[in-house]
Amino acid sequence: MSDYFYIIDCASTNITTSSYVEIVASTSVSTSRIQFVYFNPAGMASGLLLAKLAMGAEGDEEDFCVCSQQNAIAFNVFIYQNIRLSVKAIGSNITSGYLILCLLP
Repeated sequence: MSDYFYIIDCASTNITTSSYVEIVASTSVSTSRIQFVYFNPAGMASGLLLAKLAMGAEGDEEDFCVCSQQNAIAFNVFIYQNIRLSVKAIGSNITSGYLILCLLP
């Protein structure tokens, strides 16, 4: 995508409870604030969808945020350049809609 904006189409890339899904292999910029959104144009799924964001190498991810389908959150967290970002579902798999991550300069 761009240096600041990443989208996962959950219909083609399912977010599961069993493993992390890579959002970006290496951030090209550092940031001190991010926004994380779950959007489903077909409407909200039944039940609450939760996802956790993590940073770090594959197999060594460290969670730093939990997001639900009910909100778009923006928060302060310093992420260095060249960091891998990933996401993992909590409770049930996410198989529709879009996860959107914005690195805010």
